Amino acid sequence: MAMKALPLPTSPDGDVTDAVLTVTDLSVEFQTEHGRVRVLDGVDLQVPSGKTLGLVGESGSGKTVTSLAIMGLLDRRVGRISSGSIQFEGQDLAALDARQLRRIQGAKISMIFQEARRSLDPVFTIGDQIAESVRIHEGLSRREAWKRAIEMLQLVQIPDAERRAREYPHTFSGGMCQRVMLASALASRPSLLIADEPTTALDVTVQAQMLRLLRTLQEEMGLAILFITHDLGVVSEMCDRVAVMYAGQIVEEGDATQVFGHPRHPYTEGLIQSLPESAVARGRLAAIPGSVPPAHAWPQGCHFADRCRYAVDACRSGPIPLLSRDGSATRCIRADELSLAGVR
Repeated sequence: MAMKALPLPTSPDGDVTDAVLTVTDLSVEFQTEHGRVRVLDGVDLQVPSGKTLGLVGESGSGKTVTSLAIMGLLDRRVGRISSGSIQFEGQDLAALDARQLRRIQGAKISMIFQEARRSLDPVFTIGDQIAESVRIHEGLSRREAWKRAIEMLQLVQIPDAERRAREYPHTFSGGMCQRVMLASALASRPSLLIADEPTTALDVTVQAQMLRLLRTLQEEMGLAILFITHDLGVVSEMCDRVAVMYAGQIVEEGDATQVFGHPRHPYTEGLIQSLPESAVARGRLAAIPGSVPPAHAWPQGCHFADRCRYAVDACRSGPIPLLSRDGSATRCIRADELSLAGVR
């Protein structure tokens, strides 16, 4: 059965919202010891202009591979996009060659990662690294690029930016390094930011500061954000819409309030029940049995069937389509008959 494309995100009054990024039926294959294996299986995503889409799921679900495919950063020696399209500002990124992608990477689409310190070169000053990125993407002079670097450090609220721009990464804390990466990512004023677990390595206080900063900059710059995380607490605080990923597929997508309050896929319910606040309400902390299966061993039908307490024979009989309804979508043939628990 062919999968249906996700509906365009809609505003509360029902008007269609512009999507900065539209990923349709994206599949990615890797060469492994088990042969060529599909690690993304028909992924559909849309990131609305000026909004945040949260992409959530356990480790091994395919979240980071999705972001690397969008950015054109897959190692082409072992991985390739086997089907689908990645539409960004009228271009299909999946069809561009390396030279064409370099014009977009870091300029129109930027990305920040979990370990900010590892992404910074220890032998160059903070200011030089931001300025070099601007010079590459915008062709500014050294003086203009340096001025932009100072402005960006001020924008991300690093105190005494002009002095600190001349310092090296080892003099910055983890939280400050993440701000530096954000400054570098936004220096060319992209329309889309991909944030891959950007707050996971930070303590709770610094994490909250980083999220507030991201929201502020999003409002000021009209930025669209694809926020990748396994932390549902962060998603509920940061994201307008949520796409839940499991074993290389999107299994549920919709407005964040709707998904958390009234999940329609059993995997989403399991993630929500693992939240501490759900444990307090229920009197115990729930866990999803088992683990995400490796890509070479995905079940024939629903990829979640072997871990799902609601699974029936029909769930294992063939591919399950992603079906849309009322501005949301779910990959579960029993979605309409189940009454799943959300955040209470």
